[in-house]
Parts: sequence; C-alpha cells; structure tokens
Amino acid sequence: MNITQTTDLELIAALNKPIQDLHVALYPQEFVPYDSIAIKSQLQKMLQTGTHEVYVAEENGMHLGYVWVEIQSKPPNAFKKGYECVYVHQIGVI
Repeated sequence: MNITQTTDLELIAALNKPIQDLHVALYPQEFVPYDSIAIKSQLQKMLQTGTHEVYVAEENGMHLGYVWVEIQSKPPNAFKKGYECVYVHQIGVI
C-alpha cells in the first residue's frame, strides 16, 4: 500500500462523496448535500492555506481511502507552551 499526499481536487472530491453522503443521511440538520463544484472550490481554498493536507492510500492502482488533516498552531499562554497539533477533519476508507 502506498500513502501519498495529494492536491488532486477531482480525486479528493470523488473520495469525499460517500463520506459526505453518509454525513447528510445521519445528520441532515448539520450537513449539506454533496456538491462536487462547491466541494472542489472549498478544498482548493483550504489546501492553499498550507495548513490543510490530504493523503490518499492506494494499492494495485485502486484508491482505498483518504485522510484530510489540518496542522494547527496553538500559541503559548499562561498555562501552556505553544505547540502544533494535527486535527483530523475526515478519514474515509473505501
């Protein structure tokens, strides 16, 4: 299995569809129906920030899933030193 970072909006949007459809089915009051154009536009904006990353798992030419993460920087405060962490927005396994 190969895991690689991708910025391929078509691929990410296609892998996202079953996840978005499930979210809408389970929580229609919170999630909007899948819209490929809107999703690709939003993904493009997020990927351009440099803090969002998408990784795809592939084996024998088949995409098996993806993970979308955000690298978050937390500033220091009176209680903690500053640090970076990874927030997982979505994990999809096909």
